[in-house]
Amino acid sequence: MLIFLSIVDNLLKPYWDTLRKKLAQEDISPLTISHAPNILGHPIGILILLISGGFILPQNPKFFLFWFVMISIAALASILNIWSLTKTKFFGVQVIGRLGFVTSTIFAALILGEQLNGVKIIALLLAIVGVVIFTWPKNIKSFHFDYGLLSAIAAVTLGGLASVFYKMATFYTPNYTTFLSGRFIGDMIGWTLVWLVAMSIMRRNPIRELVKCVHNKSGKIMILGVAVSTLLTSWLIYKLPISLLAMLSTLVFPASYFFSHFKFKEKITKQMWAGTILIVVSVVFFIVSNYLIE
Repeated sequence: MLIFLSIVDNLLKPYWDTLRKKLAQEDISPLTISHAPNILGHPIGILILLISGGFILPQNPKFFLFWFVMISIAALASILNIWSLTKTKFFGVQVIGRLGFVTSTIFAALILGEQLNGVKIIALLLAIVGVVIFTWPKNIKSFHFDYGLLSAIAAVTLGGLASVFYKMATFYTPNYTTFLSGRFIGDMIGWTLVWLVAMSIMRRNPIRELVKCVHNKSGKIMILGVAVSTLLTSWLIYKLPISLLAMLSTLVFPASYFFSHFKFKEKITKQMWAGTILIVVSVVFFIVSNYLIE
């Protein structure tokens, strides 16, 4: 059941991406689009927990230590990813940026002790080949080694490390509602600070940005939708291994393109079909192997 919910959660992400694109067309900063659900949506979640009597902050300070470390690493990874896309001549960095599931799985095995048997390793390799085939740009004619490429690799590595700290924070909460309460507060403090610093550097008015986002129909839907999605995502992070979640996240790539195909009539090539088949097969292998270990 949890795996089914994770698949559903990943398949919803293309819809959120569509809303983000619509908001970006209204000259709303991508950072504001990303952080608005934390700033405006999380208070809704906190209110629901307060009314239901489930709002309990984690008593172990290590929870917030790991959470704020996670946010710091994730923010740095995001900066490096943006820098890599603007400072490289090698279009393949876009593919590298989609391999975060690999570093998440590796760090989960090295730091958290999540098991990787032979079948899982084969599944991981199939997923890598599938994602690369699916996302490889047709206009790449030559390889360019530059600092942007190094930045992309560093961003993916840090992103995988951040996911491990995400999971480690759950170890210091006694139950899901406590973890969720801590996440709401941790996100609001940590990501709001990151957003405000970014707005200051970009010389954009944060209040005006939020008002524009809230007044937009797509903004309202995204804030409420992502707020609800956070409940599901938090539950999955709390219950499932990081390596399994990372593998399930590969379904987002074909899901996004198929969503665009039906909504915007974008062409799906034979290359994409081949990549999709490999991705789905790899996820099935990984899930089956996960049950064999258990």
